Amino acid sequence: MKRIFLIAVVLSFLLVPTATAQTEDCRSLDGSVYLCDSQLEDGTAIIEFYSEENTTVTLGDAGVFLAGGEVTTQDFVLNADRRETVHFDVTVSGGNSGVAIETDEGQFGEPLSTDTGPWYPSLPGEPSTMDWVVASITVLGTTTVIIGVLTWWFRSAKGGAIDVF
Repeated sequence: MKRIFLIAVVLSFLLVPTATAQTEDCRSLDGSVYLCDSQLEDGTAIIEFYSEENTTVTLGDAGVFLAGGEVTTQDFVLNADRRETVHFDVTVSGGNSGVAIETDEGQFGEPLSTDTGPWYPSLPGEPSTMDWVVASITVLGTTTVIIGVLTWWFRSAKGGAIDVF
């Protein structure tokens, strides 16, 4: 009898679908809404949610603050136990934007950015002439300091070779 009960318990855990598999690569926003993926493509935020219950989320354009415009919002209905992908037009400034997410439990922010290329993975926009000028001045200044320190060090040795051993 114990074997039958044990087998029934194990089978019930295996057969009951859980939210763990749906949310293992997601970030919890509140107790039942999860943010699974977000990206910015051509001025549109593409956000994937998972919700454990039927609910509504409100998205707001956080990038419009930079432009000084009026914040646009839009409500999206999320169905229970499903991944839902929503598309929301946002304002992009310098390759970056953001979305404010409001659920029943609170408000959250999600920064978005476009790929900026291999040269400047963390800086927005394309490389400019000023970037190269700043890099050149930095290299020149560092080289000057190193030469100055080495010159002072060799002159302070009173013109002789330094015996290391």
